[in-house]
Amino acid sequence: MENTPIIQQGRCTCGQSSFSVDGTPLIRFICHCRICQDLYQKPFADVVIFPEKAVKLQTTESVEFKKFRAPPAVNRGICKSCAKPVFGVMWVAPFTRFAFVPAMNLADSSQLPEPVGHVFYHRHVEEMYDGMPKISGYVASQLFLSQKICMSMVLQKFSS
Repeated sequence: MENTPIIQQGRCTCGQSSFSVDGTPLIRFICHCRICQDLYQKPFADVVIFPEKAVKLQTTESVEFKKFRAPPAVNRGICKSCAKPVFGVMWVAPFTRFAFVPAMNLADSSQLPEPVGHVFYHRHVEEMYDGMPKISGYVASQLFLSQKICMSMVLQKFSS
């Protein structure tokens, strides 16, 4: 499924906050950080990263964006109605922004790439036996994701 554009709708758990996706996912990963555990009220979050311009919020008044740690941090869009994540945005560098979309918020998960690994695994609350890499530590997790995103961007550039 890699390098395949996705066009579909997404929404938060209660459906009050919706968005559209029209673009190619860069990577998908499983996050075990405490922020994700708290926001999702689950042991981990299944997240897909897209170029920021591929994700468009349909109902801006129903979403509040906020950061839960000092930069660099994902500016997380939270539904005002159900208090669940809609999607987040992270500015990495000028002209380089990514959208972090919860896989569960997308209508058709069959179009998504397979996850590349588990990050912030030092915070995990349940063991994962899926054979994927498990990255512990803040810096190691950030480097792992950065490498995977860069590789995906290069592959997309050369395949187009």
